Amino acid sequence: MAESSHGKRKCPFSNVSPLQFKTHVGLREAARSNPSLMDATYEKTKNLLQSGQEKLWNKENNITDSLQGLSVSSKPCTQCSNMNSTTHCNFCGKAFCELCSGRCTVCNDVFCRLCSTLNYDCSQERVFCLSCSNA
Repeated sequence: MAESSHGKRKCPFSNVSPLQFKTHVGLREAARSNPSLMDATYEKTKNLLQSGQEKLWNKENNITDSLQGLSVSSKPCTQCSNMNSTTHCNFCGKAFCELCSGRCTVCNDVFCRLCSTLNYDCSQERVFCLSCSNA
């Protein structure tokens, strides 16, 4: 038998079969080609956003599941969550309790901790609102 000088033989499928790649098709790609899947994804996203907004609204308005949707007449303090909030800041308008408040030495209005500064220049600490502290 005579030996061939070519070595290996050619692959019989090189011109006929396309290359095969491993590709991952996720839900996003599948949904783009199927309108019903896209609608289901849209509805799920809309429901998640709506439920998140309702939870945030309930938290801000102090409506909890244990109260079964009844709103509480007194809002909690925005800084320490104390339920004894009886006043509002004259600068930002948020509700806060007496422990988180301060009366401005200059204008004599009540402000929360975030809208007032403490001054220790004298022997006693003094509270200044943001407007009076800059003057």
